[in-house]
Amino acid sequence: MSKYIHPLTLEAATEVASNLRPDDLREVQEGHGIDPTLLPVLMTHDPSYVYFTVPDGKTAGMAGVGEKMVIYGCYAPLIYTDTQLHLQEKRSGMSIAAKSDSFGI
Repeated sequence: MSKYIHPLTLEAATEVASNLRPDDLREVQEGHGIDPTLLPVLMTHDPSYVYFTVPDGKTAGMAGVGEKMVIYGCYAPLIYTDTQLHLQEKRSGMSIAAKSDSFGI
């Protein structure tokens, strides 16, 4: 795995959930009807979920592949600090996910 993608922890999920981008906050609340404070509990149960950090080590987002291969992602505003890095790492993570047994493939 990359130095910017890590297995999701409760601490990282809590950090992202408490600092969601406005678009992600709206999607979680209105689109899914979920209280964002529940995200850490909902997302850390699955070993396929990961969190992203920016080069200074701060947590910038979390993502994973759910049932029926649906990709989920929630991000903090820090994700914008290095968008090129984020896109490269996301592609790398998707490649790893496609080969992982934890995704039921």
